[in-house]
Amino acid sequence: MDIFVAVSNLFVCAFEVFMFWDFLRSVFIFNQVQKEIKCLVLVVLTLSIYGINNVNISSLNLLTIPFLFLFASFFIFEAKLKTRITYLLFFYIILASCELFFYILFGLIFQTKFLTATNQPFNYFIYLYINKIWSFIIFRIIEFIPKYSKSEMSTKLFWCFLILPFSTFLVYYGVFGLKISGNEITFQKIILSISCLLLLLSNALVFFLFEKLSDMMYVTKRLELLQMKSDMERKHYDSIEKNNREHMSYLHDIERYLRTIGTLAQTENNTKVVLLLEEMNIQIQNISKNIYSNNSILNSIFNERVSQCHIEKISFDVYIEPNLKTDLIDDLDLISMIGNLLDNAIEATSKCKDNRSVYVRMFMANEKFLVLRIENTYSIKPKKFGNSFITVKSDRKNHGIGINRVNQLADKYGGFLQTEMKDNIFITSLILSINCSNS
Repeated sequence: MDIFVAVSNLFVCAFEVFMFWDFLRSVFIFNQVQKEIKCLVLVVLTLSIYGINNVNISSLNLLTIPFLFLFASFFIFEAKLKTRITYLLFFYIILASCELFFYILFGLIFQTKFLTATNQPFNYFIYLYINKIWSFIIFRIIEFIPKYSKSEMSTKLFWCFLILPFSTFLVYYGVFGLKISGNEITFQKIILSISCLLLLLSNALVFFLFEKLSDMMYVTKRLELLQMKSDMERKHYDSIEKNNREHMSYLHDIERYLRTIGTLAQTENNTKVVLLLEEMNIQIQNISKNIYSNNSILNSIFNERVSQCHIEKISFDVYIEPNLKTDLIDDLDLISMIGNLLDNAIEATSKCKDNRSVYVRMFMANEKFLVLRIENTYSIKPKKFGNSFITVKSDRKNHGIGINRVNQLADKYGGFLQTEMKDNIFITSLILSINCSNS
């Protein structure tokens, strides 16, 4: 019996130390101390908490354990003292609150039977496991919100993964409610206790795998966007090379053009001169029409859509203000935001039988805000829900993701996305604060 109590107590202490490490690593960075020393500190912390708990003096526990966590954090994490103390108090308050909450709750549910049950070692440790699994759930939700909440796929996975800790809680609650009596340690109690310990451990392992999976998904998405950026830069480079070749060819022939114009002028054949000059002007326009901005990514984005609109016979009018400030905006975010909005506009316009046009302007407002304004015609009126528009496509599950992504990125850059309908024109305005671009 003594061995059973000691091992169970030690495991509970180790799980508390794991939650301490797991929670703080989500808000602090690791220091330069060797991994072996960090592991030793965590082991010493576990044994110290175990020893203080065995003294069974609540005041000693309350006064010493927070300082043990604080002391151990100096060997593992980098942080300012004030920030370190704030997060450690937050951590300890959640642990204590869970214990107090379930002590009161179980007392109300089981009444006098609760005190009798917790005096028996097996039931007492099941009760502790219930406390720890709820603390674990709360810490996991707190860690998830700032790190993964903006990823729609990660959010769905997270709530799926939470099924395990909630199921674990229900299992523990059911075992506690079985009213397993007696202080003797039977083989069945040992097996059940080991199963409960492993179930608690599996929760920690599963969420560790969730982190790895989410990180892999993020890297995969990042690589896809980088590949898209690379393809756009290559297309832009090819376009520039083509323009350069056309310029060289035009410059090579310019002497002949001028000699011919001189001869025609001498013979007073002004009509021919005018026609030749008009032809030369057309050639110049054809050569330079692919350069919209000094930003190669923007040029590539718009050139691709110009080609698409030409095929679909859509009038595509683009103007980008010179010296547009896009340096502080990540190229991949620029591709995602502008690409999604242009694709939506072109797709809506392509459904029109006539008056198929897309009008695009990019400019700076007050030198602090980058504005993208897109006006497009449409034939199918978008449906409005609240302050936003929803897709009219039959496959709604797989559509609308682009606009959600634009909203997320606009928020990242301290801006917003605004849509409106006016005189059968759908108007989309994306406003980004260039002062917030590094945040």
